[in-house]
Amino acid sequence: MPPPVAALDADVLVPIIVCDFLLTAFDLGLYEPAASATALDEVERALSNDFPNLTADAVRYRVDAMRDALADHVIDADPSDAPDAINAKDRHVVAAALVGEAAVLVSNDNALRQQVNGAGMALRAVTLDDFGLELWERSADGVTKPSTHS
Repeated sequence: MPPPVAALDADVLVPIIVCDFLLTAFDLGLYEPAASATALDEVERALSNDFPNLTADAVRYRVDAMRDALADHVIDADPSDAPDAINAKDRHVVAAALVGEAAVLVSNDNALRQQVNGAGMALRAVTLDDFGLELWERSADGVTKPSTHS
């Protein structure tokens, strides 16, 4: 069975540990990402504005590394392709999800998840925690489990 395609909202790519989890899970073949080009721009703005301890070079390095890792999975979709039920600021994420044929949209934005799940699309929106659990349940054998020490 092929891995699921998951669209990634910017809010799950900003925290470094979460971003590392998502990129590692992708690297392990547990899912295929779909990311809006605009979402990656949002990540760069958030890192620059919300993390004053990060230098401009550090932000650029991190975002460039994300762009490289996701190079074949960045979608520059027309936001007008998303249903009107989706708020204007997030239509690019949903449009990229639809173009990328994602089954799931991963976002910690409760309002966006409600809009997506109520729009009658084949796309469903989940939190990062729920997505991580789904990956585990779907591919537990593909995930390295901690060893037990006696």
